[in-house]
Amino acid sequence: MQQHYFINPFAVNGNVTAIPEGTDPNGYVSYNQGFTFDYQRVLGTDSLAKQIQRQTINQVLLDVTTALQDIQQYSTSEFIDTSDNGGTAFGYDIGAIVRYSSSGTSPFGLYISLVAGNTTTPGTAGSWRTLTYGAYLGQQLFYNNGTSTLTGTFAPAVGTGFIEIEMIGAGAPGGGCVATASGNSAAALGGSGGTYLKGIMLSNFSGVPYSIGGGIAGTTGSGSNASSTTFGSSGNQFTAPGGIGGSIGNTAPSNNAGSYTAQAGLGTGSGTAVLLVSSAGNLGFPQVIVSPGTALGQRSGSGGAGPFGGGAPGVLNGNGVNGTEYGSGGSGAASYAGNGPYSGGNGKGGLILIRQFSG
Repeated sequence: MQQHYFINPFAVNGNVTAIPEGTDPNGYVSYNQGFTFDYQRVLGTDSLAKQIQRQTINQVLLDVTTALQDIQQYSTSEFIDTSDNGGTAFGYDIGAIVRYSSSGTSPFGLYISLVAGNTTTPGTAGSWRTLTYGAYLGQQLFYNNGTSTLTGTFAPAVGTGFIEIEMIGAGAPGGGCVATASGNSAAALGGSGGTYLKGIMLSNFSGVPYSIGGGIAGTTGSGSNASSTTFGSSGNQFTAPGGIGGSIGNTAPSNNAGSYTAQAGLGTGSGTAVLLVSSAGNLGFPQVIVSPGTALGQRSGSGGAGPFGGGAPGVLNGNGVNGTEYGSGGSGAASYAGNGPYSGGNGKGGLILIRQFSG
């Protein structure tokens, strides 16, 4: 094991001196300011100089390692009550997970916050939900192999209490390219990949609509932006944006390289759709032209990979290549010496994977 497990928090039985949260009026250490400038003054010559005390360092390290031990042992921290926060209720964000015991003898439970700025005690109806993975009731997979948006309605298994969901937005097509005259070349940018997200939906998921972006076909112009993949309705919804289409390849001079095609935005969740993690779709790659009008003088940009890979490779001359894995982008087209026009490669559609658990 590479990490150090804190069997004992540092100085748990040592000498410590309590450190105040707020600024100390006399310039002593506090959590607000840390060690002040007075600790840098020269001892013996400056009356304001202060010496760092062993007990103070012990206290800092004790506080830090106690918190780390809590996470090492339980994976999440204990609920912050008003006494821990200077008499003020701490506002938890939506999706925050805490351990909480209602008394010194009651067992701890895991709770997830259902609202933003949550200052209530865990267990409060509508603000917190007990986080327990019940029986696994199976999964449902929806994916889009076409070029049009796929829609449907989710029907959960009987007894489903909440769902865990993974989603991918559609990959975008690469750019097409113009026809080129003798001695000229053109190459287009690849389309970027679709965004990935993972989350849980705690309620209001039965009978909700879903929409899965399709892999838009490439054309001889700039690639179109791909459609998002969504699950749920407004106010209680996950959204995984689709990729950005690659720009058209126009005739260009030698030693020319474009910029990358932009990434799609991060995924979002609202209401009881609690976003756990999201990663933006991969960039589409730029084209390169080195020696116009020659067979090996240019290459189009590759498509951005989806979460499972599969970004389409660039081409030397001809239509772009289609993305192969869900959410991957198509590559741009390229032409040289009197060839073209050509179309960019298609993006690949998105998907939704839903795992169902009892409450």
